[in-house]
Amino acid sequence: MLFWSKQLVVGRTPKRDHQSFLGARCSGRNHYRGNRDMLSIVITLSEMFSICGGLKKNMRWPTPYISFLLVAFLSLTVDKLEACSCAPAHPQTKFCKADFVAVIKVKDLEEGEFENLYRVKVKRVFKSNPEHNMILEDELWTPSTDGMCGVTLNLNMTYVVSGSMRSGKPFISICDLSMPWAKTTKRQRKGFRQLYREGCKCKIVFTPFQWKGTVLEKAGGKQCLWESEPGPLICQEEHGICMQGHGGCSWVPSVSYKNCIEQHQRHREQHRSREA
Repeated sequence: MLFWSKQLVVGRTPKRDHQSFLGARCSGRNHYRGNRDMLSIVITLSEMFSICGGLKKNMRWPTPYISFLLVAFLSLTVDKLEACSCAPAHPQTKFCKADFVAVIKVKDLEEGEFENLYRVKVKRVFKSNPEHNMILEDELWTPSTDGMCGVTLNLNMTYVVSGSMRSGKPFISICDLSMPWAKTTKRQRKGFRQLYREGCKCKIVFTPFQWKGTVLEKAGGKQCLWESEPGPLICQEEHGICMQGHGGCSWVPSVSYKNCIEQHQRHREQHRSREA
């Protein structure tokens, strides 16, 4: 899931806040003390001139000077406001939501103004979407900047990636899978091959550790809780597979998962004893 954490969107800030801000700019004073990250102004030069004129009728600033100030301000603001962030998502969740999942080796990069093209060698396809009649070939597309959720892959490295089809092109983003294949665990690889697909009926919910009791009561057997630290976050990410059984959805037991949980519990007990 993509979240534009700080966007320029009309209408988020009350009109009086816009005017107080613009009034300070037009009068040359700095009285505005609001949160500029919440400032949502998309206006034309003519609109600003109109507002400034209404706030300070007797002011006579040269139009080129006002234009320069507006362009400079918007340039600085956009740099700070445009950013991409993603909600925490388990590898199984990313697998289930993707149009495609594959192991690829990066061969080359062609940079563009808005999109970058990675030339890749597809080694294995774990998932494809027949509705799009999609066949992964030798290219992957991604936005050209981090602020647009673009992915940076290293040449000659092998990754497991997931993504979606856009206008007939396979796209990946930082909110999708882009894991070095060499760093995936045996359990994750088994998930990619088969088990993640079988668990797509279940929902994995990232849950703050202190809220897990409340969330579990409302899960209704349809969710697995992916607990934040000090919960077993890493164990569930690297060794956890959520599947539906007779009692509902739960983390499937495995040797690696069990060993990781036991090690995690020992570390927690040691930490508590040091604090006591």
